[in-house]
Amino acid sequence: MKHLISFVLIVGVVLCGFIIFSLIRTKKNELPQRILISFWVFILAVFLHFYGNLNELKLLSSLNYPFINISQMFLPVLVFLYVKSIFFYERSFFRKNIWHFIPTIIYFVFFTLPNLINLFTDPDVFNYVKRANLTMITLFKDSYGVLYFILSLALLHKVQKKLKHLYSHLGQRHFLWLNIFLFTFFGVIVIDFIFTLSEFLFNYRVEWDGYITVILLIVSMFYLAYYGIRQITLFIPEFLTQDKEQLSGASEDFNKLNEKLRSLLETDKPYLIPNLTLSDLAEKLGTSEKTLSHFLNNFLNVSFYDLINKHRVNEARENLRSKELEKYSIIGIGSLCGFSSKSSFYRVFKKETGLTPLSYKKQFDK
Repeated sequence: MKHLISFVLIVGVVLCGFIIFSLIRTKKNELPQRILISFWVFILAVFLHFYGNLNELKLLSSLNYPFINISQMFLPVLVFLYVKSIFFYERSFFRKNIWHFIPTIIYFVFFTLPNLINLFTDPDVFNYVKRANLTMITLFKDSYGVLYFILSLALLHKVQKKLKHLYSHLGQRHFLWLNIFLFTFFGVIVIDFIFTLSEFLFNYRVEWDGYITVILLIVSMFYLAYYGIRQITLFIPEFLTQDKEQLSGASEDFNKLNEKLRSLLETDKPYLIPNLTLSDLAEKLGTSEKTLSHFLNNFLNVSFYDLINKHRVNEARENLRSKELEKYSIIGIGSLCGFSSKSSFYRVFKKETGLTPLSYKKQFDK
């Protein structure tokens, strides 16, 4: 068993090094990539600690001890900031968000650092850390990690709603990857929490529990790394995060803008353009993104995403009934109407009509 776990840890170290190298080599030197590099450097140190501990390499294990000791508190915060950095541009990002690390810093100063010093001294310099209830401390750290998992999911949900004001097509694969990333990382924390809780409630010691957790981390997270390297940034403009009161000073005559929009949608049909953005439509109307967004959200009470896709569905309904377009497949009809994929066409069409495009078409083929 020891040799097998040792081999898996070596594989983890090598793969981790490869991911870090790939992230460094990537042409995009953006904040999310830099945060991911920090994340995987941390994971690498965790693997090295377990490898050193397993093979009785005291120096290697001790040097990487701080990383494993604060990982349950530090990494969930880092993941939260990673999600935030993908969608929100902030000057002095870390300076404004450093407060998230305050509990971790306090724990590091009063527990991790004294423990590290004790590892290299005999007798112990800091006796109070030996008297601490390690099980309760671990439960607290895991609970802290769960809290930031919930915050990350809430942020992702908020972002998806905001992006509907900017894009007519939302790339679900990017959100799918982020959701899998979050739930996978959360799963590792939950397993660690269960092992620790079993010790606390039933005085049951799970052998190799730390190694089981780290092996699950290796197996479950490395296939996600490819998408992390390729993850795009979709910054949300500042005006979408402002309160309505701050936006009330728009000078555009909304009645005139409403007429211009209606005319444009009827004649030019810009919604037929795949991946149409708020910026594209604002340019065609001769107005700003900020004004158009405020107009849609507060005058028409509709998001850009819903407005464009409603017109696409209406166009698709006409085309599905048309005898002239019978030669087109369902996917072809969706593409003609501006949908970027079969999945988005089916999803939006069913939401608007209660039927799939195929079921809708069959009604008129009888």
